Amino acid sequence: MKGLDVVKVLRDENNFTPVLFLSGDTTYDHLKKASIYKDVQTLAKPVSIDDLKETLLSAENSVKRALAS
Repeated sequence: MKGLDVVKVLRDENNFTPVLFLSGDTTYDHLKKASIYKDVQTLAKPVSIDDLKETLLSAENSVKRALAS
């Protein structure tokens, strides 16, 4: 199973766990497919430490907001 397949299964089961993709595939089609899912972040390899930290902090804040509402 590829990453997007896993997300599809999760979402089909009403599981909205945030997902972070680290991918070397930065084609428009791949990024567009990933963008249809809620709570999915995509980072292109190679990933800098700063980009990874920023993305994880953003995901953490999203989860906190969701839990607070």
